[in-house]
Amino acid sequence: MKLVSVVIAVVLWFGVVIINNPKDSRVFANIPVTLVNTELLDKEGKVYEVMDDTDIVRVTVEVPKDSVNLLRSSDIVAEADVSMLTAVNTVAITCKVLNEDINVMNISCDHDVVRLNVENKVTKWFPVKYYTTGEVAEGYMVADINLETTTLKVSGPQSVVDQISYAGGEIDVTGATSNQSINAKPQFYDVERNVLDSSRVTIENSLPIRVDAIILATKEVPVRGSYMGTPAPGYQVTGGVERNPSTLLICGTPSVLADVSEIVIDSKELDITDATSNVVSIVDVKKYLPEDVSLADEGFDGRINVTVRIEAEREKTLYIPASSIAVLNMPSDIQWQIAGEQNTYELKIAGLNLAVAAVDASRVSGTVDVGAWMQSQGMTSLPPGTYEIPVEFALPRNVNQSEKVFMNITILEMEEEEE
Repeated sequence: MKLVSVVIAVVLWFGVVIINNPKDSRVFANIPVTLVNTELLDKEGKVYEVMDDTDIVRVTVEVPKDSVNLLRSSDIVAEADVSMLTAVNTVAITCKVLNEDINVMNISCDHDVVRLNVENKVTKWFPVKYYTTGEVAEGYMVADINLETTTLKVSGPQSVVDQISYAGGEIDVTGATSNQSINAKPQFYDVERNVLDSSRVTIENSLPIRVDAIILATKEVPVRGSYMGTPAPGYQVTGGVERNPSTLLICGTPSVLADVSEIVIDSKELDITDATSNVVSIVDVKKYLPEDVSLADEGFDGRINVTVRIEAEREKTLYIPASSIAVLNMPSDIQWQIAGEQNTYELKIAGLNLAVAAVDASRVSGTVDVGAWMQSQGMTSLPPGTYEIPVEFALPRNVNQSEKVFMNITILEMEEEEE
């Protein structure tokens, strides 16, 4: 009877308490879960990522009704001890109320573990690359991009770091006529130049990088060339020096380019002495560029082909009528006549095939310059007699006279006048 009386008394006491101060609950959303002992993962060369926001919980606290209004979200603490990490990478969550004046009857979370993605931590060096966007002004080009830093040391989860191809970004050069500069924090890109999420990686000395886009003016100029020496006897040069390419696109500051009108190749690059066939040479034109001038095409190595075409001469014999030869500068005080009865003169010519083939005997004229011949012979008068004087013929370019042609002129004796 005594024991039953005690039980009844206790039940009655709890009933009185509940009636006078009943239980109540309060829910606190978005309570962050503090991960403790995370340095243990770092010591093991590991990094972690919280999965699916499981480090945010909703906490329900049951307290006597008269204590509900005393609860504050700042009183709620949720922790997960990483030293208790399970094989499936979960950590149990514990919740508590810091305010010791509150009688907590029960506390619970909407989920009881933080799920982690744990990976090996790796460190690698990556190149820094910046590309230009937009088009510079007409007549200008991006000559180079100068970087304050060319490599970066990056650490992070292996799955993230292994995707990185390079670090860098872009610099806008739209309409630029002078150098462009930016200070930028680099992004990370994969091999297809897609931007990667860099939130899980760290950069050693991750300061902004200075990037300078060097903008230069461009100009197209011709390449000039010449040759030295002469071909073997019986051969001729068919034309000038052929260049491939014949023009160059160069770059530099506008003031420097203003003084450049052509690129001239030294004749020593092309020696045709005693040549009997085409002479070809590969010339590096970079050595002929003026100071502070460079080639604008990065894909062009500066080597051009220069060619002198050599062709064997063709011979041809022409028969020139005497009427096509004029006698010039004959002294006026003498009588003369062409010796003999030669009506035609045999003229042998040689030269390039096309040029020789085009020569028509009916269009070739010659001259006998008596005065010039007398001067070359040191003569001041022409005594009676027969003289062999050379005939000069007017021939097209690239056609030469193979043999000399002479006209025999007889100077007659002057008859004395009768008194």
